[in-house]
Amino acid sequence: MATITEVARLLGVDREEIKRWATTFAEHLSSTANPGKDTARRFTESDLRVLAVIAEEVEMDGEEDDVHYALNSGRQYEEPLVEHARLHTPLFQDVPDEIDETWRHGALIGGMGCRDRQQVARAYKLAADELVELALTKHEPHELDFPVLFMYRHTVELHLKAALENPPEHHDLGELIRLLETECGNQLAGWIRDRLWDFHEIDRRSAIFRYANPGPPGELWIDFHQLQTVIGKMVEAFEDYMGHHRHASN
Repeated sequence: MATITEVARLLGVDREEIKRWATTFAEHLSSTANPGKDTARRFTESDLRVLAVIAEEVEMDGEEDDVHYALNSGRQYEEPLVEHARLHTPLFQDVPDEIDETWRHGALIGGMGCRDRQQVARAYKLAADELVELALTKHEPHELDFPVLFMYRHTVELHLKAALENPPEHHDLGELIRLLETECGNQLAGWIRDRLWDFHEIDRRSAIFRYANPGPPGELWIDFHQLQTVIGKMVEAFEDYMGHHRHASN
């Protein structure tokens, strides 16, 4: 959310003018624009759009009724104002007071929106699966290959770390594989071990698919259908292992 000083600077007016507008047109603004006593005003993206309309009307010598008419007509939802407000609103915002289950256009992170490694691993796999479908249906696979491979590799890394009691804070898949084999008594299926080592051998520090520098070791072919199948079955195995591990711990 923006402070009153930030909004005043953005609209080119003084703070007192913003305060007057916030009071006069409170019905069009969020509760944080007119908080209780001794609480600083904070303006949401929607508030910025409303205030921009007010500023335009005032600049054109519009009366209070003109401003209300413009806002009741929905001018604050016009695309140029929406874009302008979004460009000048912080990406990571305080949780709006009016948020509820109907808000489907974003996500909460931190606090009640905290995720564990396994949940984030699932999210990376889901994103990679969606990109694979796009690559195979709407784009050329080479246009999305590195993002797909990075997200699948990160899926693998996060699942390995989620399965370990005390995972190290680095990206070395080789050590993560060895630690997991030690903890599970070398019970990894042979194909899982082999495919994990495939990822380790080609991208030991999680840099190739993230930065493309250094590049892959020579020219290699990747079958996206095979890749998706392997990751899917591997994740199923990790999920089963985690389920049994938690059950045994309890």
